[in-house]
Amino acid sequence: MKERRKAQRLDIGDGVKCVFHRCWSGMDDMCLNDISGTGIRIRSDRPFRKDDRIGFDLYFSTEKDPIRASGRVVWCKKGDQRFNYAVGVKYDKIAPLNSKNRFCLLFCETMLNLLSVKAI
Repeated sequence: MKERRKAQRLDIGDGVKCVFHRCWSGMDDMCLNDISGTGIRIRSDRPFRKDDRIGFDLYFSTEKDPIRASGRVVWCKKGDQRFNYAVGVKYDKIAPLNSKNRFCLLFCETMLNLLSVKAI
């Protein structure tokens, strides 16, 4: 089955940290798995429903201030031994929408797309 992903995912390593906003108990049982220009994939010990809203701050290793964002759950699947669920979240708000933060996201997405074309 072909994936419907619109953007290349970037395995984050130590390059990006994510802090989830507290909106229920158990937020510590989630972690960022990967990131793209259109959303993030997280691992969680609890299931999510489609359209659940998640708020988070993204800390890029080269920036002092985080990018505050939120998104909606687009899918949730059974996970592996370490985490019970894998969750796809599509951005619906990135604030502040200043030119520096927006440029970073657009630049990263463009570079990832170029690298994926060269790899083919």
